Amino acid sequence: MYLDIDYYSAHLEHHDSFLKNSSHIPDDWGQVHLHHCLDQVVQSVICHADLSPVPMYGWKGVPVFLGVGQTHTCRRWEPIREWMDARNEIYEPLEEE
Repeated sequence: MYLDIDYYSAHLEHHDSFLKNSSHIPDDWGQVHLHHCLDQVVQSVICHADLSPVPMYGWKGVPVFLGVGQTHTCRRWEPIREWMDARNEIYEPLEEE
């Protein structure tokens, strides 16, 4: 995941071009939207935190410790994306298919 305003600026342009026609949208909408989106990601990570133990291993003379061996439950992104795209009437896709 990128946490860089330049990365998201192209995504925000889709929203900005539509929303700037509304008089109630502030000039700093891009920043507001970016912070809102990242806040949603943070909330999701906090609410769905993985509490699996992560044992840390180190090696003599190597200043790096690695966490390995934990099992995670992954989600299938495709059904979520299909559900989201089916309800997307205003905005363009986030990425080209």
